Amino acid sequence: MNRIDINIDSIQDIGQIIRSRRKYLGLTQKELGSILGKSNTYLSDIEVGKTMPSLKTIIILCNKLNLEFRILDRKY
Repeated sequence: MNRIDINIDSIQDIGQIIRSRRKYLGLTQKELGSILGKSNTYLSDIEVGKTMPSLKTIIILCNKLNLEFRILDRKY
């Protein structure tokens, strides 16, 4: 399976991407939570933009969901 590049501009973007990819892979929040050692409530909070996951959790989620994660140096 090819990895997918994502761009994140807000906490809601993170949640939408995670939800979309989780559903694409046919996983429930409970199943993904079990894989990650997190509760389905925590994943729900991330997906709706209520909670910002730690950088460590984002990296783990990207690895489990086969998403590419990069930190880009933006020039403003």
